[in-house]
Amino acid sequence: MIPRVKVNYGWRDLITAWQSRRNPNRERLRASLAQLFDVADALLTPSGRAGLYYILRAVPHRRVLVPAYTCKAVIEAALLAGKEVAYVDADPDAFNSGVANLPGLLEADTVFIATHQFGIPCDIAAIAHLCRERGALLVEDCAASLGTRVGGRLTGTFGDAAFFSFDSTKLINVPLKAGFVIARTPEL
Repeated sequence: MIPRVKVNYGWRDLITAWQSRRNPNRERLRASLAQLFDVADALLTPSGRAGLYYILRAVPHRRVLVPAYTCKAVIEAALLAGKEVAYVDADPDAFNSGVANLPGLLEADTVFIATHQFGIPCDIAAIAHLCRERGALLVEDCAASLGTRVGGRLTGTFGDAAFFSFDSTKLINVPLKAGFVIARTPEL
């Protein structure tokens, strides 16, 4: 088990990370991720939390809806971005928020964070349909679901934007933290 409150990297990892800032493979990684998700570009970020923060700072929406069962990093990013956080009941069987919990909460100035908790996808197609119907922005939390598919589509491709994590507790990780963001429109 990887401890969640103890760093798992040393000085050698810090030096390697510092030197990787000029690594030519960064561009190849960005291009590969953009191609994989069929988007114009992928933004490499210091962490999944930073990716969500960047998304939330880029949009005018004031309220962020999050599943009642979520990672504290999601809440921290929303608060740091100056957003009001509200919680949505999670389904007891899956830990994700289902579409049945959303109709009275979604508004045009709302961002809903659809979390694929533990890499298990939420009912993302129905959630995306409802968000578009109500004018709410849909951000997929794919921190633990890189490579997961729903009906043949990768998680992260249903919403307006998505953030991913390469933290030490994720399927694909790097010695320190890292992540990336994708968006459906180049403007976002």
